[in-house]
Amino acid sequence: MKAIALLEHVTESELAEKIRHEKDASVRDKYRAILWIYQGESRVEIAKRLGIGNNTLYRWVKRYNTSGESGLHRQPGQGRNPILTPDKVEKIKDWVSEGEGVWTLKRMMLKLEESEGICVTQQAIWYALQDSGWSWKTGRPTNPKGDKDAQEAFKKGG
Repeated sequence: MKAIALLEHVTESELAEKIRHEKDASVRDKYRAILWIYQGESRVEIAKRLGIGNNTLYRWVKRYNTSGESGLHRQPGQGRNPILTPDKVEKIKDWVSEGEGVWTLKRMMLKLEESEGICVTQQAIWYALQDSGWSWKTGRPTNPKGDKDAQEAFKKGG
């Protein structure tokens, strides 16, 4: 790994304070890495301790040097593009709205794989539908040995 000098944008005590108050774990790890470099630890050892590659640590230091603390935070557009795009969520809604039987998350997952050629988890579909404002109903459990006449009488107040 090519070593680059670390610029001092903040002091060690300020970094320690930021680590203590940062809620985002990935940003906290980046602050820790910068602090440990300030303290003279080996970059290879830091990468090993954080479970990241040496190149990742190099990129963190490079972004910290050029952008300061803001370089350690996620920027809009960083990361992987979502597989379930809004148009795919709309297709799922169309399928469900057509009313062809009961639509379970598994059925939606299989239909997406069959018709769109994408593999997503049931959890991903659940989150996408929830984010789009959709909710669902579940059947109310009934006791198979229950007395239906007694239940109806109870409902009527009798």
